[in-house]
Amino acid sequence: MRILSLAVFLAITTPTMGRPATAQTLVEERWRRVEPVIAELLRRPDVAGMSITVIDDFEITVSRAYGVRTTASRAPMTPNTLVQAASLSKVATATAALRLVERGTLALDEDVNSRLTSWKLPENEPTATARVTLRGLLSHTAGVAVGGFQGYPSGAEVPSALQILRGAAPANNAAIVVTEVPGPQRYSGGGYLVIQRLLEDATGRSFEQLMRGEVFVPAGMGRSVFALRPPPPLGPEVAEGHALQTSGELVEVTYQHPELAAGGLWSTSEDVAQLVSGLLRSWRGDRGQLLSPESVHGMMEPLGERRLGLGVVVREAEGGKGRYFMHTGSNVGFRSMLIGFLETGQGAVLMFNAEVDRIVPMELLAAIAREFGWPRFSLR
Repeated sequence: MRILSLAVFLAITTPTMGRPATAQTLVEERWRRVEPVIAELLRRPDVAGMSITVIDDFEITVSRAYGVRTTASRAPMTPNTLVQAASLSKVATATAALRLVERGTLALDEDVNSRLTSWKLPENEPTATARVTLRGLLSHTAGVAVGGFQGYPSGAEVPSALQILRGAAPANNAAIVVTEVPGPQRYSGGGYLVIQRLLEDATGRSFEQLMRGEVFVPAGMGRSVFALRPPPPLGPEVAEGHALQTSGELVEVTYQHPELAAGGLWSTSEDVAQLVSGLLRSWRGDRGQLLSPESVHGMMEPLGERRLGLGVVVREAEGGKGRYFMHTGSNVGFRSMLIGFLETGQGAVLMFNAEVDRIVPMELLAAIAREFGWPRFSLR
């Protein structure tokens, strides 16, 4: 392994069990050729720490972390460090919703107001023309307002989910309503808060309980939680968010996100990769996976001009190498990305505890793709 010059650059590895020694040796050789790129990225002023997991042949093969989880203490990032996943939360939320559809608890194409009991989308002119459905909410075609959420700084009053839906103080967003006839694709974090309320009303469970039972446990995501802040025993190893100031200093920023389904997931890159690999194996048709082949094929069907699936962005790899799905995440102080190639069973999850420039994940993905032989792809 290439030894970096500072301890904060030290890679802490999670061993991969059960793989033939020769296969794991090849993985390590490939990763050694990625590490110089990581070392260079860690020298950038906008980078604090990063958590990286690689999927190859439908299995997790590399899980490592670099840098620091907080610039104040210089505590190192490890593969167990919890990071805000931001909008990667939507992939987990969509998976839970589709599991409920499989059991008949929900339906993709029924009016969501027929199942919402504790709150309903206000009726207006657009809803009189076309009803809002779960499929529309998952694919951002429901015409629902509020693209994203700002979050709430540490110490600020945090609104309830109902206050956020109504746009009532202390919520800092407009009311979540239908602003145009459903159909066109308009990215809507607000729509995912409607899904959160729908899942809770349909099951009688809190969102946190539901996600643990429907996604975290079956996917093997043992260090994941939807919360304002991870509670003990998950809490001790938590990454703080960071933002680069005009002075050139990278400072800690602490924001809370009560809009759980849209961006409130705390996780590790390895846990999120468990979700990605579970979806890949579901696509392959393995039994006992997160979703049935029918559900995951529907999830990965690109819709509209932006080619959004249900909870994911879907693209075609170059050279007829099949589809891949992806999602990015951006909360105050954090950035994240996931990608999975459906036919080849490859992919990666990248999580950063700073507002890194777009070039950082792009260069890292390019290095991983080159060494692990991914199909050619574009993130545009």
